[in-house]
This record gives sequence, C-alpha cells and structure tokens, in this order.
Amino acid sequence: MWQYFYRIQDRFPQHKVVSLALLTDNSPTWRPSEYKYEFLGTRQKFEFLVVKLEDFESRRSELEQSRNPFAVVWLACLEHWRTRGAMRLRVDAVMALYRQLLKSG
Repeated sequence: MWQYFYRIQDRFPQHKVVSLALLTDNSPTWRPSEYKYEFLGTRQKFEFLVVKLEDFESRRSELEQSRNPFAVVWLACLEHWRTRGAMRLRVDAVMALYRQLLKSG
C-alpha cells in the first residue's frame, strides 16, 4: 500500500493521492489500517482508509438503485461472496447483474 502511494505521488506530484483498502475477507475484526516500518532508529507510519465488503451487505438495495458503475462491481463482489461453493447460483447472480448493466446503459 505504501509503495503504491509513494509511486503514484512521485509520478503525479500535482495531484492529491488517497489510499483506500477494499477488503473482501469474511473476518469482521480484521481491519488493517496502517503500515509501520522501523529499523535502526528509522521509523515510518502510513495510515490509510479501509472499507470492508461485508459493510455493504446491509446497503444492497442502495447499490442496486445506484447509477454508479462501481456499485455493480461491488454487487458482483457481494454475490461472489454470497454464492461461494454454489456455482449455479453464482452464474445466475452474474447474469442478473449483467442484465442490470445492459438495462442501465
């Protein structure tokens, strides 16, 4: 995370950079939000924003109504997570999302 941040910042110094971790695991307590480095008196601490996929499960209807294309990506992630081990359900969910994309233009 730190390397991506400083490389983007170095390449585009005229722009502000925001680091955001999108976590798709199913552990409600694991939310790393910082990177620390320390060696022989040199210290570095990098903090970043964290969003978990499971945080959006309760906002599914909001995502379904959104015109933001990223909402569909997030819905696809939620469906992938929900249908783990059930390939037929997964295919049906992906096709429904695809139809929704076509319908929304």
